[in-house]
Amino acid sequence: LDATALALREEEWREFGLPGTAQDWGGWWGAMQAASRPELAWEADFAAWLDSAWLSDLDAAQLADLGRAALLPTLEDEDFAALGGHRECAELGHEAGPLCISTTPLRLVPRFRPYLLEAWRKQAPETVKMTLDRGFSRLLARGRAVQAVWLLDAADPQQAEAAARQILAAAGWQLLFSRHRNLLKRALDVAAADTAHNLLS
Repeated sequence: LDATALALREEEWREFGLPGTAQDWGGWWGAMQAASRPELAWEADFAAWLDSAWLSDLDAAQLADLGRAALLPTLEDEDFAALGGHRECAELGHEAGPLCISTTPLRLVPRFRPYLLEAWRKQAPETVKMTLDRGFSRLLARGRAVQAVWLLDAADPQQAEAAARQILAAAGWQLLFSRHRNLLKRALDVAAADTAHNLLS
């Protein structure tokens, strides 16, 4: 994928009366193409564009909300609230532009989620850690054990081990007798990394 090749030529840009220049939006076409063609490899062209022409223009709250959205593969309003979000997922989905697959529930293009999370982590690492700590507890309190297991992928190993034990204690049986029992194995595998912990206790 060559993002610059996807941009309109300057004369085409002027003909359509669009603001800025074709080069300003070259990465946007690349991002849209990458979203619709998941088999294509990641390209530094539009990754750099996301940083310089889009993410850098967002305020801290906007970037944090996109980072929260990137924590889970699908996001309902109640999950977003559990992660500290203060608006509706549909509104955030419109802001995410071509990085968004659907707004209800909110689904971001999977290949972009790690990039958005990393951008948020670079900006506010302690906020990310605190969001994850609270997110596990709040999701479990809402009966959202599946979402809590999904959240393990974003946590560091030590945080993930503690959270996995929390999930097993609160919802292990629920996961076992549900269609999501494969996620129980995920939680067990993460918790088993702490060999000193007795999972049967």
